[in-house]
Parts: sequence; structure tokens; C-alpha cells
Amino acid sequence: MLKRASKLRPVGYRIRPFREDELIAQLKLVHYQYERENLSLIDLGKGYYYDHEQRRLLRDNESIALTAKEHQLFLLMLNRPGKVVSFTYIDDRLWPANYVSSGTRRQLFYRLKRKLPGLDIKTVPTTGYRLTF
Repeated sequence: MLKRASKLRPVGYRIRPFREDELIAQLKLVHYQYERENLSLIDLGKGYYYDHEQRRLLRDNESIALTAKEHQLFLLMLNRPGKVVSFTYIDDRLWPANYVSSGTRRQLFYRLKRKLPGLDIKTVPTTGYRLTF
């Protein structure tokens, strides 16, 4: 029975008779752990999830390999869901001490978008990029 129960990832177990205060403490622990796990994963839709704790993007439980710059660009949009992240802001964050051409930024965006088919990432002409989920 213990072997079968372990597949459910239990937080603990209670033996009867139990004390009410022990049960309450155990339930609080379960609630805390549940909230922590659900805050770590962000559901982006279409099978995509971002795991903040592991700092990785998943699709159908498979990790998606992103370059450092692609990951940075993705995080800039992820942290402002549904809002436009301006080209200037992106350039300042990804290439702080260097001039970067709009072609370099565009190439980075298109590489990222190609790796994430179905995800709602859009170009807002003359302004920036937007991720909606």
C-alpha cells in the first residue's frame, strides 16, 4: 500500500487516531507546497509552460533549447504579458553597452518565434513585440 501511495507524491501521512492540530499543520504544508509548485510553472497555452524555478521553457513536457539572448528576449516579454515590450527597452537590456542594428534584433526575434510555433508572439510595427497568453 505504501508503494502505491508513494506514486502520488505524498507530503506526509497521518496515523489514526490523530490530533486535530497535527492534521491542520499537515494541511497547511500541503497547501503551501501546492501554491509553490503552481507559482513556479506558468501556463502559456498550446502546451507551453515556463518553469521559473528551473529557468526553462517546456512544450508538452519537453525542454526547448534557447540561446542566452533568445531566453533573455523571451523573459522580457513573459514579464509583461499582453503588453508591448519596446524595441528600445529590448536593445537596452540585451545589448546594454553596444549599438545593435534593428536587423540583429529582428533576426533574434524570428529565431525565437520559429522555435515556438503556435505561441502568440507578435510584432507591433514600429513599436516592439508582445507575448499574449
